[in-house]
Amino acid sequence: MMDPNAGADIKALAAVVLRRGITSAITGSTNTLWEVISVQGKEFVKSNLLATIRTVQTKDLIHKMSNLLVEIAGGIYEHENEAIWQELLNLVFEFVNSDNNLFVDSALQIFNGLFSYIIDHLNKFKSDLIGIFKKTLTHSSLDIRLASLQAVSNYLQTVEQ
Repeated sequence: MMDPNAGADIKALAAVVLRRGITSAITGSTNTLWEVISVQGKEFVKSNLLATIRTVQTKDLIHKMSNLLVEIAGGIYEHENEAIWQELLNLVFEFVNSDNNLFVDSALQIFNGLFSYIIDHLNKFKSDLIGIFKKTLTHSSLDIRLASLQAVSNYLQTVEQ
């Protein structure tokens, strides 16, 4: 979990460094750091990231955390027998129904990123996605409407491929 006393710039940098480090190949190997972490280590990282994103209060940091979660979820899907990180999907569905605009924005960003990895799985929830898009496209916040438009566009583009 991130140190609550650390500055926002330190937290944002930590999220970027972790995302790059965990998804990059280890020197002299074809494996990524995520692939060589123990099962307990992976669970520790996942649970702490899910707990940490719930405490984020700035748009910049929540975007960086969202990108980190997408990269890890995509790596899990690609390298671990196409497993779906269900806890992340549960968080996203919770966030999209939140009254907190940062959480709604984060959910849309995570969906947007996950479309390129797990579109077949997400299509099972097509009616839920349509409901989410209808709700967020008419949201009172312009930022949420724009994020929703981007997610809808990416969804449609991914589905057609």
